[in-house]
Amino acid sequence: MIATSACSAAVLSPITDSTARNSGLDRRFCNDVLPLVAQLHNRARRLTTTAADAEDLVQETLLRAYTAFETFQSGTNLRAWLFTIMSHTWIGQYRAAQRRPAERLTDQISDVSACHRVLGTATFLRSAEAEVLDAMPDGQLVDALRRLSVASRTVIYLADVHGLRHQEIALLMDTSPATVASRLYRGRRKLRQLLTTTSVGADVVSRTSDQHVGTLRAG
Repeated sequence: MIATSACSAAVLSPITDSTARNSGLDRRFCNDVLPLVAQLHNRARRLTTTAADAEDLVQETLLRAYTAFETFQSGTNLRAWLFTIMSHTWIGQYRAAQRRPAERLTDQISDVSACHRVLGTATFLRSAEAEVLDAMPDGQLVDALRRLSVASRTVIYLADVHGLRHQEIALLMDTSPATVASRLYRGRRKLRQLLTTTSVGADVVSRTSDQHVGTLRAG
């Protein structure tokens, strides 16, 4: 176990400069939360696009968790509690960003590596689609994503790049999880159609068994 003083220097100092300190709270926070910091970083990297943004999200999450730690019920799921704080923090940041020009999300999705992550992790991607992705020029891939509706592109981005659950996406988009599921299904189906109608995609799909290009399932 790391000593409280060491924990305070490594974890608490950056997040409690303007927060009243309590030695007992520090000790509990270090003993209980410190072992979960690596998991918070992993979660933050899924929600953000840069290491710096992930670090900022972790620090903000720790600050909010520390401030509210006296309300945490011992014996309940601390990891889930921390992840909930992180999700709410990220949702707030995302909504603030949405007040800026709408092109921001489109600019993010235009990054080729992000596009590959969209398709490479999507649950609908069968062997045929994977082969299409490998053979397709990046320009066609980006163009297919841009041709989706804003709603479809957004839910695909949040679900397949950031790994958010339907409930979390619903909070972000002020809609229901059922609507998110429907948009995700239609968006993935449309993306598949766009990809398989290109000259490269159609050639690959024509050489692939029908069992690999069946009906898509909802995420």
